[in-house]
Amino acid sequence: MLPNPAPVANLAQLCFVAGLALRDAVVAAAPLISIDGLRLKWPNDLMLDGGKLAGILVEGANDRYGRPAAVIGFGVNCLHHPEGLPYRATSLEEAGAPTAPDRLLEALDLAMTVRLNQWNGGNGFASIRTEWMRYALAIGDTITVKIGEREVTGRFESIDNRGAMMLRRRDGIAEIVTAGEVSLTPKVD
Repeated sequence: MLPNPAPVANLAQLCFVAGLALRDAVVAAAPLISIDGLRLKWPNDLMLDGGKLAGILVEGANDRYGRPAAVIGFGVNCLHHPEGLPYRATSLEEAGAPTAPDRLLEALDLAMTVRLNQWNGGNGFASIRTEWMRYALAIGDTITVKIGEREVTGRFESIDNRGAMMLRRRDGIAEIVTAGEVSLTPKVD
């Protein structure tokens, strides 16, 4: 738990901080990994050569004093990965870079400290955003985002200064997406 990590308005940025930290940790702990294929999928997945390697969950909470807090969970496929999913999953083992979970956790602990300091409660989000964009999956590509019961297809242009997705719909209208499930295979009308 991160007690009082930032103003509440900045807490959603933690997905991007955690994503970069996890990518850093995988690169450090699994030196045999193909880093060119290691990409961040908006807002909270780490992909490897098109397969889901890891997911990140950030939840807001209050600490015992009622102050805002955040809990960040990481699920990384080190030695195995699930089969039969509607998307491809992979693992470090399958990628030829077997890594012990405790080695990855040690690297993640260090990487989170570095990235949290860089972020500085949101004051450093501009540099986090720039680095996240460097490793982003599907920037410039046509994607579909499921937002509740609605699906929107468009070109993933960028993320804004809060971390929201900037999507250019097929009708030319720009839409800001703050939450949703991204599908890299666009729906055909």
